[in-house]
Amino acid sequence: MNTNYFVRELWTSEFIKESSEVLSLLEAGLLVEDSEVSNMVNAVDSGKNILIPYIQEGLYSEATIMDESNTDIVSQGLLKVQLSAPIAFLAKAYGEKTMSRITGSGINTLDAANTLFSRDWGKEKMHRMINSLAGAVASNKTNNASDNVVSDNTKVFDYGMVVDAQTLAGDQMNDFVAIAVHPTVYGQIKKNDAASVTTVFDSALDKEVELYNGMRVILSKAIPNDGTTVTSFLLKPSAFVYATKMLEVPVESVRNEKTGNGAGSDEVVSRNAFLLTLNGYDFTATTVAGDVPTVSELADGTNWSRKVDAGLAPFVAIESKA
Repeated sequence: MNTNYFVRELWTSEFIKESSEVLSLLEAGLLVEDSEVSNMVNAVDSGKNILIPYIQEGLYSEATIMDESNTDIVSQGLLKVQLSAPIAFLAKAYGEKTMSRITGSGINTLDAANTLFSRDWGKEKMHRMINSLAGAVASNKTNNASDNVVSDNTKVFDYGMVVDAQTLAGDQMNDFVAIAVHPTVYGQIKKNDAASVTTVFDSALDKEVELYNGMRVILSKAIPNDGTTVTSFLLKPSAFVYATKMLEVPVESVRNEKTGNGAGSDEVVSRNAFLLTLNGYDFTATTVAGDVPTVSELADGTNWSRKVDAGLAPFVAIESKA
């Protein structure tokens, strides 16, 4: 069996970001690559989690009035916290029997691999983001009295729900820049509130994208929808922290000469490692079985704990009738 390494310089984090899914999130300002976090991720030789340092912003307290006394001003302590975030180590592969290519379309799998992997990794990140949001919603309902969730599964999605959800963020209610919706909700918006949808040209994607009341529309079938209740998410800038970890052999091709009674087969394997976590949330990994959380484990509320006040949370959720 022969193995060939692709040139590492041609397979960088910049290439992986070419998928439309990831580009749309970057352009909306939802994914933020923090250079310090990136350095931390790439300094780790092994391990499944890192601790990201935060300074917790305190609640309002009245400023001290200056005077001519000998009294010292009372200093407010800064609350330093560390939030645990998982690093995902993942792989995807495509393969093809030589004879099927010779007798079929003649398309070489390796030639198409770059495009396929770019799309696949974009979808992977999208699913991990959506399921992280779902897990945070479950945690919020259990541990924070649903103070980041508006829920009414007797009504279809409408703008009144959006306003109610924005209000949960207090004086940050105008900070939301994107709305992630299931196609079911998108259809409801188109039918019932089409005037609130506008179209703008996105130069990075080289196509037109839609805004709903000024918020970038992120459309995904991965968003929770059980047929009765569907969830939508309003997202703030920098809702997610993102960092790519460079791997020694991120992609390689493998040929097995003996497969197919000697006809042979070709495979190309892509490996990806990255940190992708919700801002302001601690990933506790309470029910994670392996070193890296699965998509379903990300959706488990017992694995998330909010460490910021409700108004500073990176999202609010709307549960409406599907």
